[in-house]
Amino acid sequence: MEIVKQNISQAKRFIRNQNYEDALVILDKVLSFQPNNIYAKKTKRKIKDKVTCNYSIEEPQELIDNLIFLYSNNDHLKFNSLIRKNIEIYKNSSTINHFMAISLKNLGDYDNAISYFKKSIEINPRYIEAINNLGNLYFNLERFKEALETYSKAIEINPEFSESYSNRSNTFLKLQDIEAANVDIDLAIKFNPNYYKAWFNKGNILRFKNDKRGAIECLKKSISIEKNFSEAHANLSSIYEELGDFNLALSYINTAITNDTKNYLSYFIRGVILNRIGNLKDAIENYDIALTYEPKKYKIIWNKANCQLLVGDFELGWLNYEYRKKRYFWVERGFKFPELTSKEQINGSTILIYCEQGLGDTIQFSRYIKSFVELGAEVIFEVQRPLVGLFKSFDGIKIIGKGDHVPNVDYQLPIMSCGKIFNTNLSNIPVPIEINEDHDLTTEWKEKLDNGKKDIRIGVVWEGSKNHEDDKTLTKLKRSFPLETLVEKLAIPGIRLISLQREHKILDEKINTCLETLGSDFDNKEYAFKDSIAVMRNLDLVISCDTSIAHLAGTLNVPNWIALKYVPDWRWQLVRNDSPWYASTKLFRQPEWGDWDTVFDQMRTIIQKEFLI
Repeated sequence: MEIVKQNISQAKRFIRNQNYEDALVILDKVLSFQPNNIYAKKTKRKIKDKVTCNYSIEEPQELIDNLIFLYSNNDHLKFNSLIRKNIEIYKNSSTINHFMAISLKNLGDYDNAISYFKKSIEINPRYIEAINNLGNLYFNLERFKEALETYSKAIEINPEFSESYSNRSNTFLKLQDIEAANVDIDLAIKFNPNYYKAWFNKGNILRFKNDKRGAIECLKKSISIEKNFSEAHANLSSIYEELGDFNLALSYINTAITNDTKNYLSYFIRGVILNRIGNLKDAIENYDIALTYEPKKYKIIWNKANCQLLVGDFELGWLNYEYRKKRYFWVERGFKFPELTSKEQINGSTILIYCEQGLGDTIQFSRYIKSFVELGAEVIFEVQRPLVGLFKSFDGIKIIGKGDHVPNVDYQLPIMSCGKIFNTNLSNIPVPIEINEDHDLTTEWKEKLDNGKKDIRIGVVWEGSKNHEDDKTLTKLKRSFPLETLVEKLAIPGIRLISLQREHKILDEKINTCLETLGSDFDNKEYAFKDSIAVMRNLDLVISCDTSIAHLAGTLNVPNWIALKYVPDWRWQLVRNDSPWYASTKLFRQPEWGDWDTVFDQMRTIIQKEFLI
């Protein structure tokens, strides 16, 4: 094994420099890979008499060898049993205390693990492996300041200790100190060019900087040194998934799982890939396997929920969708009122329903507000400030903007939890709520748009919010589509393409000749979409990507075609060409990732057949 050869060479260098403590650490690592390595065993015995370091006089080598053997073979039950039998006997041994710390860490007893790591280091202040492992525990506990201090202590003892440089670099990365992370990882590689984890961490840094190709090179270098390094295979898989190369992604993640069958992250990544290619049954199965190893990883449950909702399993999907409240994007609002948990609590209650995600989500789920009123509730409906003027206040419903004073209520509920409260399935989705319309403005836009011809008017929106997760990714996986493709396919005689896209400058002269824009004042009224609503009332059709305009058109019951990426958001389901949420909506789906041409070819055919006869 190449890593063993590298470690032996490093141990020999330490011995030549009379750095026996670090030599023993490296030899222990060799024995963790090869418990019967003759060179490591003999060399340890030779230098053990020269210095007082990790081992107490009473500590038998056989015991150390047995512990290393059990741990390296993942026989944690026997390892834990053996260390507990001997901890009192050899309580002054830095090595035994170190092993005890490792045992406690693996059992999740982190406080006591830290105590034993510290005791081990107290006995031998130069026990660099114990110091480094203490740093690793701090890192895993997200105690990054303490991790930095601990790794720095290890580097102080051995200024050429690659492992601690690499680990400290990883800690700096977590703290988003990229410059410091770069310095440390380059030093780690300099002192040990064959340290595979250093190349792995270098790849993580480059990935953080969005240099995916550079990250791939570093991760492949890591694998070339240690071919069974499952984490590197998993990270390569994740990058290829982001690049849309799902075949390569699956190949790497399958290798990662073969090398380490109990790593939850690998099953999660495979679930994500299978989700991407539309194999949702197997995706859910892999999420479930991941959860057997890490049942409290809420990101996994969240992904599973989206799969379940996408295939129409609303009963389980809504339940798991609640785990969004455990995800990084969830902003705790600090309301002191209890959360509504059941339909039975509605009658006679005053309930705050508050916005939580995008404008489109609020528009889509606003349909539930009337259901609360019909069951005897008073509702305070909090919406994003641009939407305040969109919804009507009427008996039982008061509209407020986010940030406005919230009076005392009996219960509060984030709006996306309404599906769970009402046990929504595909057969009982409420109809959209009525929204405000300025009829005078509708007439005004009718006059502006009237050119005396009978051309078909199609409003178009091609981009969603640039802050949306689906539009931060690479082009192939975006929910937004290229305006150039739409114009190329749909700029045909008898069709007027009218932009409903706000604040978007079109520089392409050819597109400008085919696409009408509505001026810089479009939708700059006192609330969002006021002009959009008036214009849509004067259109024959709206074509959009998956964004708020799609929900608005559906709510208005305006004919609306949505161009969807290959595997869309859960609300559009996986295969159907209509929407259970909006009667006037038709769905056009990519036949494979990135294929917008086919989507707009289909639209063109229907337009020519149904509108241009």
